[in-house]
Amino acid sequence: MDDLSSIVRAVSRIMMIWLSILFLGWAFLPDHRPIIIGLIFGSAFGMFYTRFLSIKVRGLFAFLLGKDNKRFNFGFLTRMCLVLIVVMIAMKLEHVSVMGVIIGLFISQLLTIPVGIVIGLRDKS
Repeated sequence: MDDLSSIVRAVSRIMMIWLSILFLGWAFLPDHRPIIIGLIFGSAFGMFYTRFLSIKVRGLFAFLLGKDNKRFNFGFLTRMCLVLIVVMIAMKLEHVSVMGVIIGLFISQLLTIPVGIVIGLRDKS
């Protein structure tokens, strides 16, 4: 489980750098502000989503090892409702691109794959 926490930490660091770049883009590219705000909004909630998912995976790991005797819930419905709420908020705000929000929600999830591969190769050697 150490690999999981190091992957989540690395993804969070990369996402913070990504959000910083997006904020600079928002400041210097006024023509593209709706898309950039959507990416910021989606990326921030995507990072939260990744952290929440890692907590659920750790809970599943503890459940499988028998450390936790209560019933386990992976929280799929909770995570889907979180995404739905974020998209609904973006649809209500006229200066936020819904497509940018949807893309931003997936960035941190997709980022875990190469980060996991790099950390796995680094720890192997």
